[in-house]
Formats: sequence, structure tokens, C-alpha cells
Amino acid sequence: MMQQTLDELIATRRALLASDDASLEQLRQVDRRLLTRAERGDAASPLPDNLTEGSLLPLASLPVDEATLWLEVAVSIGGVQVRPALDALAKEPGGESLSWWLAANYPGLSVTREFPEAPELQVLAARAHWRRGQNDKLPQPWKEWAAVVDGHKELSRPLVETLWDILPADARVEGFASWKDWFYPLMVGAHDDWQLWMVNWLLAEVDTTTTVEAMGVSCARRFLSWLEAIGAGTGLDGNEDVADAAERELRWLMGDRRGRQQEPSPFGYQCWGEILRDGHGLKPASWQKRFTALPMGFRERCWYWSGQQINGSPWSLFGGQWCVGD
Repeated sequence: MMQQTLDELIATRRALLASDDASLEQLRQVDRRLLTRAERGDAASPLPDNLTEGSLLPLASLPVDEATLWLEVAVSIGGVQVRPALDALAKEPGGESLSWWLAANYPGLSVTREFPEAPELQVLAARAHWRRGQNDKLPQPWKEWAAVVDGHKELSRPLVETLWDILPADARVEGFASWKDWFYPLMVGAHDDWQLWMVNWLLAEVDTTTTVEAMGVSCARRFLSWLEAIGAGTGLDGNEDVADAAERELRWLMGDRRGRQQEPSPFGYQCWGEILRDGHGLKPASWQKRFTALPMGFRERCWYWSGQQINGSPWSLFGGQWCVGD
């Protein structure tokens, strides 16, 4: 078998990330080969031969998943100091987004810049300060968002509506963040009744397929019967796309065994066929096992449920890490 070129490895990597059947181990195998070729100075690599902080600036013109990947490759193989790289990136047009993305996803880095004006970057900045326990440095409504995510304040309709005005589903973004990055963290930590309200609220704001996704992301068992009915086409005029979306969410909740978990309460939370926490408020299960076991297409949801524990992103080198550092 011929060795894959760097471009072919990137294409394979992209396909794995989008697959609902590919495993984390498959991604790691590809990434090991990618690092080896990058270390040898492959001509197709966007990284220069002599890595310096300023030389990373051309990465700002790449799609976000490729840019962040190559930033991490540069740190891995070139010993690039991330802090100076961040400072250099933040000063250049297009580099501010990459800079905030790194700060939001690697809490070992310090944050010294002013809160950004662009809505997409505000989500990243809010996440960056929240992960560092710096909620007091956030302006409103992001300070309230962080307090709700931490469980120190109850969710409110005005907060959701205010944040939606800042960054709605139809906002034009560059791919670094979206409305899901503020909405889903609120949803997964919300009380049952608020989750139901958020799903119903979404029905008036986004398409049905996206609302179905939100039902699944919540991991709430109360939506199992809804998703089963939607998957069967009940009341949706045989819409195959919506039915397929519901089947995907049922797999996310039930796993490949498709078994309902038995518990006294009708509600509670489950994922991939296992109870996360029950309706009586038992301590949530660890997400580390699911982080490694979930198919690649589902793994981004771990960041909504356990964002304080994971570094990087679903498209990061080796799929992100379960440690806190830089």
C-alpha cells in the first residue's frame, strides 16, 4: 500500500471527523502519520521550515479546523512558544480569531486582551474567562451566562433572548464559534422544565432538524418518546431528513444496543445507553469514558457537557486531551 501524501492524510482526517462510525483511535493513527510527515518538512505543509511566532500568521487564512490543527502541529514539532504566538496573532488582521480560539480551548494560557466586539469572538472570550474562573471580568450578558453555566444562577428567558440577539443561528461566522457554543452549555445544565422550554423556543427560531439535534444534545430521557415518534415520521408528513436526524439522536442517547435504561423517574439523563444522572439528582457520570468511546461524529458534544475538563476541540490534534494545561 502506497504511503498517503500529506494532502491525502488531511482529507482522510476530515472524513473521519465527520463520520458517525469512525473511532478516536483511527484519528490518532492518522495524526501520528501526519506529524511524522510534517516533521520531515513535507512540501505540502503550510508551516515554514524555521518556525517562529510571526511565521504562524499565514495560518489565519486557512479554514478554522485546518488553522487550529496546524497551530497545534507547530507547537508539537517546533517547540513554538504559545504565548508569544498568541500575542503576534492577535495583532494581525485575521489572527485575533485564532488567538481567542486558543485561549478558549487551552486554559493554561493567560488572557490579557480586552473583551472583543465581534459576536463570534465574544463567545470564545466568555468561554476563555469562564474556564479560568474569571467570571468577574466578563461584561453582561456573558457574566450572567457564566453564572448560569456554573449553576450559581437560574436560567431566564431574557438571558436566552439577549444572547440570541447577539449571536443567532443565522449569524455569519467564520467557523470559530456559533450560537450552539453559548446555547448548548446552558441547555445541558438546565433543569428539566427549562430544557423543555428551550426546545419549544427553538422551534420558532430554527428548522426542525436543528431542534431535533437539541433534543438529543440535552441527553434528557424525556425526549426519547418524542424522538421515537419523529423517527417514525409521526406528524411530520414523512420528512425523511427530520426522521433521519431523530434516528441519529436516538443512537446518541441509546447507543448501538438501542436499550432504554430503567429507573424509577420518567426523566433523568442518558448517553450512549448509559445513565448520566437520574431524576433524583445523583452525581453525573464521568465523561472521560465516552470521550474515547464515542464515534467521531458525536464527540463534539462532550465539549458542551464537560467543557471544563477537555482541551482543544473535536478537530484538534489527536482529538483533544483530558488534562488542563497549555
